[in-house]
Amino acid sequence: ATTDAAPNSFKTEYHPKSSHATLYEPFSAFGQWTSPKAITDDEPWAPFLSQADFEFAEITHASAMSKEQVDKLLCLVWRISSRHLIMCIRNVQFERHTVPVTQKKQELKFEVYFWSLWDWAMDLLQDPLLTPNFVWDAQRLYKHNGDHFEHFIHEPWTADHWWNIQ
Repeated sequence: ATTDAAPNSFKTEYHPKSSHATLYEPFSAFGQWTSPKAITDDEPWAPFLSQADFEFAEITHASAMSKEQVDKLLCLVWRISSRHLIMCIRNVQFERHTVPVTQKKQELKFEVYFWSLWDWAMDLLQDPLLTPNFVWDAQRLYKHNGDHFEHFIHEPWTADHWWNIQ
């Protein structure tokens, strides 16, 4: 990275609270950051408790089994298990809500199952494979047009709102 403002160069200005210096890059280097060394995941089946749980869920999902069918299959697997494969027989607890919708003056009710967005976000933040790739500090990006640098927005952390709240 250089401090020269050549045509087709980029400037990344970091928020003052981030303590990062402004970065100047030629077109060929812009956005080419090296990710941290990949961490091997000893449990690629997470958030399932075991690989067997993951494989079981994958099969039941692909075959579009109902909850009742899955429960019956789990009972069968439990009864015939040779105990050579550890299986926790536990399901992710999704929350159930009923959503009322009015259609042609008639109220319809739909059951919706979901996993807490907060819990999902917290899981992401604790994942050592993902956290090195999160961007926390606001940035302003500029491209030199031959005369001056023009501001552009590329990702949420390069927008004005992210900058203003940091």
